[in-house]
Parts: sequence; structure tokens; C-alpha cells
Amino acid sequence: MNQQKSEFHYQQALKAVIRLESLTFLKTRPLLRYNLRTVQVAAHLGLGGLYRDQFFKQKAMEQLTKAYNLTQELISIEDSLGQQERLGIILTTH
Repeated sequence: MNQQKSEFHYQQALKAVIRLESLTFLKTRPLLRYNLRTVQVAAHLGLGGLYRDQFFKQKAMEQLTKAYNLTQELISIEDSLGQQERLGIILTTH
């Protein structure tokens, strides 16, 4: 039961981020966009771990690959003042 609730909350977080990213004002707010991407990484990692624990290997790999790709994108952003450390903490936690 807790796993179903966790999955629901992770998916809701991903939907909220997608909805927010479509807003035009984010183009002028790179730090906010970076933070939203970091939330996406955390949600994909959470889902990946959840699916791994349930032995859904394919679903787990899909989520972990999405998290990896987003992480690579975030690492490549040079002007992310202090955000690299935040991303590192999230990755370490998961």
C-alpha cells in the first residue's frame, strides 16, 4: 500500500514539473528551471528505486535512465551557483 502511495506522489511531482516547465516565464528564470529539473531527477530516482524493490526491472531501468540523462544535462550547466552541491546531495541520498 505504501508503495502505491509513493508511486502516486512521485508521478504527481513529475506531472507538476512538466506543467510548470511549459510556463513561458521560466525562460527568464534559469535557477527556477534548474530547481525543477532537480526535482525531476529526484522523482525519477525515487520511482526507479521503488520499481527495483518491486522487481520491475524494465520500469526501474527506464526511470533510472531518465534520471541519469537529466543529471548529465544539469552537470553540464556551468552557471548553476551552488546547485551542483544540491544535486550531489539528492544523488547521494538516493
